[in-house]
Amino acid sequence: HMCVPARLRYFPFCADFGPFNLGTTITMLRSFEDKLRSGTQERITLFVEDTITDVTNGMYLIGSFLCVSMGLSPSEAWIPFAQVSPWDHCPFRDATWAPSTFNITLRDCWAGLQRAMEQGLLDPSSLDVNEYFYYESPWNGDMHEVVKGKFIAFRGPKGSKMNDTSFIPSDFELVFHAKNVTRVIRLNENEYRKEEFEEMGIKHTDLFFVDCSTPSDAIVDKFLKIAEKEKGVMAVHCFAGLGRTGTLIATYLMKHRSFTAREAIAWLRICRPGSVIGPQQQFLELMEEKLKRLGED
Repeated sequence: HMCVPARLRYFPFCADFGPFNLGTTITMLRSFEDKLRSGTQERITLFVEDTITDVTNGMYLIGSFLCVSMGLSPSEAWIPFAQVSPWDHCPFRDATWAPSTFNITLRDCWAGLQRAMEQGLLDPSSLDVNEYFYYESPWNGDMHEVVKGKFIAFRGPKGSKMNDTSFIPSDFELVFHAKNVTRVIRLNENEYRKEEFEEMGIKHTDLFFVDCSTPSDAIVDKFLKIAEKEKGVMAVHCFAGLGRTGTLIATYLMKHRSFTAREAIAWLRICRPGSVIGPQQQFLELMEEKLKRLGED
């Protein structure tokens, strides 16, 4: 008999509800595998609280095990849950207080995990979950490597330290050099001097667009061209490193890594909960075919 430790559960920002993050997902999948490998259990029972969100994330974990550990497709992983009442589970939604206008499903999340494995972005056996949880903390940078070897998403630095969870550019110097970050891209207003990163030997680019809005074609084009030429890792931030940051990184996943819009949103929210907000979700779905064609070309 197993349950998800309270410290690993999903904690919302606003009215959002998301799948368990990558650290929790891999931690629980490894626990399932260890129990089954021990040979002493014929059956594992996963206990969850009797709430619609806890039941949904329990289904998410078991389906993730079927897809990630056993190689089933998302459609095959859904079969055990086909008789579950739609009133007993719910879709996942964005990190706002407004009524949801776009939802992702359990199968979107399983498909996102499988796409990430197929594209070499996720190796469940080698992921360092302790490092994941360390850097996820708002006291340790609030950052996630959402595209292995290519993109780090993080909360925007400030010009001066305001509290224990407020960071200035120099706080990132050691970890960025260790992670081979060669460029920072800022999507929000100027809250620090870009020269502070440049003095560390890290290039800096501004691609501002309004919070919670969608980027123009010119910004998407410039972002993709920079990403295609940059040899090292790019650290991307807006104010919180969620909406604008996730949206532009999703365009790269859709063009170059064969993700659908829903797979990209799901994967980003598993890696960095809260990513992609409001109309940015519909924007990515509208861009899907165009980016797919550009990637093929």
